[in-house]
Amino acid sequence: MMSLLSSVLLLHLPFQTAAFQPQSQARGRPWRSILSGASDAIVSVVDDGTSISAAAALMVQAFWLPQVAADKDVGTTTMDALTEEQSIDLDGRYGERMGARLFPSGLLLARLDDFGETPVGMVGIEAALWDRSERKVLSNGQSESMLKDALSSVGPKQRRALKGASLQALCSELLSGSSLEPALVLANLAVLPSARRRGVANSLCRAAEGYALEKIVPDAGDWEAPGPLCVLQVEGANGGARALYESAMGFGLEWTDQDVSVLRADLDTASFIEVEGAELVTMSKALLKAKSGAI
Repeated sequence: MMSLLSSVLLLHLPFQTAAFQPQSQARGRPWRSILSGASDAIVSVVDDGTSISAAAALMVQAFWLPQVAADKDVGTTTMDALTEEQSIDLDGRYGERMGARLFPSGLLLARLDDFGETPVGMVGIEAALWDRSERKVLSNGQSESMLKDALSSVGPKQRRALKGASLQALCSELLSGSSLEPALVLANLAVLPSARRRGVANSLCRAAEGYALEKIVPDAGDWEAPGPLCVLQVEGANGGARALYESAMGFGLEWTDQDVSVLRADLDTASFIEVEGAELVTMSKALLKAKSGAI
């Protein structure tokens, strides 16, 4: 099944941002966004089953259903089935796992004081491989499999030498003959309609950048020029998201793909199906250019 993505942000890896400062480095503990008055959201990094289920329910309510059922009542059975399928996808990508991931990931939830403990927004971020020249992005799972295959093809001495190496070092050594490069994929950005226009989506994106720098690619400052490059993919029809990325976050057009297959919630079967004919817009920005200014 196609991965359940709402939008994609590739970070080719940013500087330390003032928009996100941790109160605690432990997963599951609250991290507060301090964007200049943009939001009072509390952003937490989670990987437990209860939080992932809450994120899945939010994703169905805030992203999937408005596309197909804006004015319809959706039964509990359908909601539960869609939420379960979304939860399985999120758990596979962001949940706890035995052993370390070669391509780490994180799931972030946002809360607002007046909503209590109910999450109002979410975003996921994960390392993956992408190929700018071929205009393609591999999934986290595909990237993990490719790098594991490359690692298993080298001798014991080289594997020992690479033990504990950073993601950039592993990819540089094992994928040197390929045009694939490591990146960060930001996906599943969603905010409840009743919590929008309060800076939650912006705060989530900034928080994801900060989490990625601290936990996924702490060696980002050692990367070669041009340094951190962000690439984002969003459906052309999603005007609200495009406005956020262009106006609030400074992304510019990279390329546009036509007749792309995307997922939609199917209420008749209470599942997700692929539909043809979508426009997918790829946008990018160089994060280092914004380092000297307020974020």
